[in-house]
Amino acid sequence: MAGTVELIGTTHNTDQSIERVETVIRDREPDVVGIELPPHVFDDEPEWSIRTALDPREPVTVPGLLLKRRTTDGGIWQVDEMFVAARVAADVGAEVVLLDRPFAVSMDEFSRAVAGDVLGWLRGLRQEYTIHRDRIDANDRRELLERDVWKVGEWASPYVEYIRSLQSHGATNPLDAEQREAAKKRFGPEDAEAAIDVIRAWLPRLMETHIDQRDAYMAGHLRWLATEEDDVLGIVAKGHLAGVAERLSGERELDERLVRQPAFADPKNVSEAPLDSE
Repeated sequence: MAGTVELIGTTHNTDQSIERVETVIRDREPDVVGIELPPHVFDDEPEWSIRTALDPREPVTVPGLLLKRRTTDGGIWQVDEMFVAARVAADVGAEVVLLDRPFAVSMDEFSRAVAGDVLGWLRGLRQEYTIHRDRIDANDRRELLERDVWKVGEWASPYVEYIRSLQSHGATNPLDAEQREAAKKRFGPEDAEAAIDVIRAWLPRLMETHIDQRDAYMAGHLRWLATEEDDVLGIVAKGHLAGVAERLSGERELDERLVRQPAFADPKNVSEAPLDSE
């Protein structure tokens, strides 16, 4: 790569991440800011309505949930740090690049992945009952149930380890939300990776499409940007940080077909996004 790529990992829609991306962009003034948002998100007629998705007066929508929408006490929009990053990048004259794949594609892959995981569970249960279909008395049903509970315990073991990790970082009561959040901050970026490992044990297809495929997609866009621009700042959620970085460094393979030009946002459209809480 001719240029340089610096990656920043964020936690979606937290005040700390919102402040951090603004500070980093204004201090560095990079040539390009690549953000984890799908193409067309700032267009007048995007593939889905950004204003509807974020409008607190509208019914809850899937896009709105995915964007972690929220409002302040005064009813003013307070949205994802990615939108704040786009606004600040436009303010400092950096090119705003949308790294993620189209939202419609992600939702299509998401639904198929969930269906695949659920079918996998059902297929496993059916196999268990098929093997034991000739043993239908109460004792055998209890034995089968005990075996399935044991399997659930094996699947859940990563979650147990994750809870223990949070406890080692100060969350003496994992049910206490404030303690969990404080422990996650001390845990650092590894917290997101640990959480992903927990979910992957239960929903492998979902994590492949929601994390792995998007990691590769965004890494391909950043690789292309680095051949065209001198200074690229990439902003992705912490859960994507390791996967994108490993593909950029060559530690993990990156399909060359994914190394292509991403979508560039029009600055005048970015500036119209409802980002301010003033």
